[in-house]
Order: sequence, then structure tokens, then C-alpha cells
Amino acid sequence: MKLTKENISQVFKPAVPIRERNNFIGRTELLKILDRSLYTPGRQSIVFGERGVGKTSFVNIGIELCDSLHDYLLFEYNCSQEDTYHDIIGSILRSTDQLLTTDEYKYTEDHKFDGRLKIGIAEGGGERTESKEETKKSLIPASFTPNEIVKHYLMGKYILLIDEYDRIESSKTKRLLAETLKILSNYHSDTKLIICGVSNSAKSLIGDHLSNLRNICVIPIPKMTDDEILEIINTGKRKLGLEFSESLIKLILLVSNGLPFFTHLICEQLSYLALDNVKNKLDDNDFFIVLENILQYLPEHIKVSYELACSKKPTVFQIEQDVNTPFFSVLEHSSTVRKESLCIFSLVDDCDLDRAKKIFGYYIELGRVFEPDKYKSMDEILFHNILLEITKISDILKDYESYILFKDSYHRGYTLLEAARYFGKDMFMKLIEHS
Repeated sequence: MKLTKENISQVFKPAVPIRERNNFIGRTELLKILDRSLYTPGRQSIVFGERGVGKTSFVNIGIELCDSLHDYLLFEYNCSQEDTYHDIIGSILRSTDQLLTTDEYKYTEDHKFDGRLKIGIAEGGGERTESKEETKKSLIPASFTPNEIVKHYLMGKYILLIDEYDRIESSKTKRLLAETLKILSNYHSDTKLIICGVSNSAKSLIGDHLSNLRNICVIPIPKMTDDEILEIINTGKRKLGLEFSESLIKLILLVSNGLPFFTHLICEQLSYLALDNVKNKLDDNDFFIVLENILQYLPEHIKVSYELACSKKPTVFQIEQDVNTPFFSVLEHSSTVRKESLCIFSLVDDCDLDRAKKIFGYYIELGRVFEPDKYKSMDEILFHNILLEITKISDILKDYESYILFKDSYHRGYTLLEAARYFGKDMFMKLIEHS
């Protein structure tokens, strides 16, 4: 395979889920679990994990590999905050050409279903064209229950992938979707429903409705191991005829932190750099050359959270909530101190505080932080004040017992990239070695 723009876009895909089996790495045992779930009559699936771990790619490949689904039709829906149950199901049924306008159904006086609805199929097999008024009418009536929808529409060979489920804000919508999961199982429907979303547990994704569900396969997608991330790197560079230095690979592993999104993004930008400069050998210097391009493609909400964490000051109330903390020095800290603190914390994700203190102390020894004329070393009071300020005001860091955790793995990866930009190569590499 030659190094071309087309081939790079086929090998490294940070912007879209992977759909080709030969481009998918790892998750072998989890794919077996999903395959058995898809094969088992009546069983539905819930897939969850951190943002960026490759949940949608995992589901795509699992569906492709399942032999029992060769004659099924796949319909995908990406949720938004405002979605209602009938928005979601209505959009799916419209895709199957089963959704009717409101004048094509009838109810008895007590609103019970009276007869099967006609199936609205475009004449001549062509595409249906709808005006705005028709589109508004082409919604499932609000009185349709999950039981009626499943019984009359979702008994066929369909795979319904409802992605970004975590974005739904309506508890009613989540309750009705949970009921649909249960009813599909009870009716032994051929339809397979897969709910996929960002969460640390199935219960936090689905809510209290999970306890009422039976015959559900719950699949947590963890971060990838370093070996799996390394396989993505090695497979991609081998296909494109590239060579990465050992120090460059270590940087990619550090920033990726188990998230294939970052791996694909960094390797994509490095590949374009190699193409533009007609070379096939890349090292850590090239990482810093493409750094600005990498940062440009990170989600905007992550950038906003980072900037707020660097610029926002704690209130007196926030400081006084911790009665054991000296009040005097925290409010003196500048946005530069906050930025440097976040960047240093990103070097030791999920780190214990003793390790963090050592890195802060090393940075002070280099004369680069915290008013060097005033602070010659890191003591308990200074470190505690820094920790308090960062965790009290930041939306991206939290203090958990004796650990510092980033609330979102995207935050950690982005902050690491910002640290590389802020410190520069020499200082950044020294801090990495020291951590």
C-alpha cells in the first residue's frame, strides 16, 4: 500500500467509527460476547464505556461478524438532548418505510389499538419526498405505547443501533426505551436493539429501569491496553510503509491512554506530515511539528472546559468549604499557575498524590513554576493549596481519596497535548522521564 491521502484516510480514522474488520484491532473476547448476544433469540444488548474507547466501532464490527444476521437490515440513530421516544422510534420506522402519516391510523374511544396500520412505502420503490407539514405528520402518535410499536412494527429482522444514548435528557424517553428492550425480549421478536452510550456503568446509562430488564447482555468496553494501542500503531504504519522511532511510539501511547481515538488522530497527522515531506521515518520531533494540527481536531467542548479550568478563580466560599486548608495563598495563584498545574497532573493520570508532589517539586527545582523567588521547594501547604484550587474550580479534575482523576479521558488527552505545547519538547520530555 502506497503512502497517499486516500490510503491514509482508509488506515487511520479518528473522525468516523471503523466498519472494516481488517482495520479493527483487539476486543476479541468482547466480540464473542456480543456475537452470542446477537445470536440468542430475544436477547438485547447494552454497550457502554468512556468516550473515545471505540464503542461504536466495536458494535459495527460485531454486527458484521455475526453470521446469523446476514439477512437483517441495520438502522442507526444518534441521539440528541431533546430527543423523545417517538422521535427516535419514528425516525427508525421512517427508514424502514413503515411510518405512516397521522390520518392512516385509527383508535377506539379508549385509545386501544384497533387494527394494523398500513405500511407507508414509496410508490415505485423511489424515495419518498415530504414537505415540512408532511414531516410533522409523519410522527408516531404520542398515544402509541412501546407494546403496540413492538407488536406491529418491530417483529421483523432489524438491527436497531441507538447510539449516544447518554445524551438523552428525558427520563420518560429512557423509561420507554427500557420498556421496549423488555418487550422485544418478551415477544421473542427477531428485532435486535443495541443501546450504546458513554457511561461508567449500565445502571448510570439506563437508570433504575435496568433492574426490571431480563435477557439483556451488558458489555462494558474498557480502555485498550498498551499492547492493543501498539498494534494499531504498528499495523497502520506497516500498511503505509512508515517507521516510527521508539520515543515517538512512547509519546503516542502516553497521550492515547487507552483511547484509540487519540491513536488514530496522532498517527493520521504524522502520516500526512510524512506524505508532505516525502519521508518514511518519523521521530518525536515530528510529534511536536504536528501538535497544532492534532489540537485543532479535538472536540470544542473539551477545549472550552480546559480554558475555563485555567482561567477561573475559586470563590471564598469554595475555599472555606475545606476548613483544614490555609486560606492565604490560594487566591494569589494566577491562571499561569493553574495551567501549569493541570498540565503536570496530566502527566500522571490516576496518580497518587505523592507521585504528583514529586513532579511538582522537580518542576520547581527547574525554576519554572509558582513564583520562583517565593517558592524554592514544594511543601505540604503549597501542594494542598494547589490541589484544592484545581479540584474546587475545575470541571475536568477531581480529587478521589489519595488519587487525582480526570473526569473525562478526553480531558486528560487534551491536557497532555496542551502540556506538550506549553512546556515545549525539552521540558515536556524531562517531565515524562521524571514521572
